[in-house]
Amino acid sequence: MRNSCYTETGALTVAVTVGSITYPVGASVQVMVQQPKFYYRVVPIALEQVAGGQGFHLRHARYYISATPREGFKVHPAFVRNGVERDFFLVGAYEGCLQQNGVYNRTDAQTGNFTVGGDRLASIAGAKPATGLTRRACGITAENRGQGWTQLYAAIVAATQLLMMIEFGTFNTQNAIGRGVVDFPTGTVNGSLNTGATANLGDSSGMAAGQNGLVSVSYRGQENPWGNVWEFVDGMNMPANGSNHVFIADNSFVENSTTGQYRNAGISIARTNGFISAFCYNEAFDWLFLPSETLGDSELPVGDHLWQNWAAAEFRVALFGAGWLHGSMAGGFGWYLTHAFSLRLRLVGGRLVYVP
Repeated sequence: MRNSCYTETGALTVAVTVGSITYPVGASVQVMVQQPKFYYRVVPIALEQVAGGQGFHLRHARYYISATPREGFKVHPAFVRNGVERDFFLVGAYEGCLQQNGVYNRTDAQTGNFTVGGDRLASIAGAKPATGLTRRACGITAENRGQGWTQLYAAIVAATQLLMMIEFGTFNTQNAIGRGVVDFPTGTVNGSLNTGATANLGDSSGMAAGQNGLVSVSYRGQENPWGNVWEFVDGMNMPANGSNHVFIADNSFVENSTTGQYRNAGISIARTNGFISAFCYNEAFDWLFLPSETLGDSELPVGDHLWQNWAAAEFRVALFGAGWLHGSMAGGFGWYLTHAFSLRLRLVGGRLVYVP
């Protein structure tokens, strides 16, 4: 479902014309993309034990999805939150801006209340993505919308990755859809483009009019799933001091923790920066697309880049997709796993999610 407007409780509103960036009068709504529940199956073909680490390098596999239950298939974890199965989730059609005292901040002016009950993360057209927040501050602004609202987290990202890969038959999303907003120069300010450039595509995938690499792309209504700004991913914590392990959660997100809702995924992320050549594999977390090896290039077998810092002295946070300056290193499977939870950059923002 492309660019439908939802109330704070996740209920669908009526009479919405998103292409002209108009919303129901008097309604507090967010422009979201609805993803119905699906089931998946991963059949590994070529696995290689990770030397000195956890899990396997997945070098060859068959991936399947189904709209209905089938033997050997599992419901995708994006539709299971805190042990409860859900029929759908909503993901922001646009990168998040801030809503402050009911007013949308469309310019990314660096003021805000990032405490519980303060500003809210929003998904609207015609706004510069909000940047310069820490991951937890960004998460709090999303959660301030009410029960069920969060920022992106690991299972939601993985669901979109799986659907893109199966639909286009490739991991190289830049070749399949468009480079994205990735070829602008480095700068010290928020150099991202305003949201809404792909609204006229409806529920199709594609890119806005203009030069490839300098215009927004959309996957099934989700604008800039890579490029423009990096996006924080919650529910992924990576311990410090030489660990390249990852701990996954789908609720109750906190920083610097491997306990509570967090589970060891039983995998080891690659210890070198580079283009992805294999993904981590552990059957219990076979839905993740995290790099275990970086011996590829900008075309094959994936075409996207991993930045990592496994020897960091602090817990690291996860960033996904790349920003306006990362060129061929960007894409729907690119990760930046180097920074501590205190990270604040004008190149990093967030995206809304709602799970009923």
